[in-house]
Amino acid sequence: MYFLCMFGLLRFAKENLAMCRKLVLQILFISVVFVILMLLFKSNMYVNIAISAVYVFAVFFALYVYGRQKTKSIPGKRVLT
Repeated sequence: MYFLCMFGLLRFAKENLAMCRKLVLQILFISVVFVILMLLFKSNMYVNIAISAVYVFAVFFALYVYGRQKTKSIPGKRVLT
């Protein structure tokens, strides 16, 4: 639900951080894999919890990498490493 709301609010994003097709496809792929794994392991709740945690971190990591690439490409922008 969180990610659906985030994608719905893209028009309010900063110009240089607006989502590109590559990022949306990455997150869509991660989400499809998540749904398939949740359906495969629907009887084991501990595995479902682990899959959910990995899914959230994978999406945040994809967003983090995308943000780092975008801020590094801005001339004159200082990026903390």
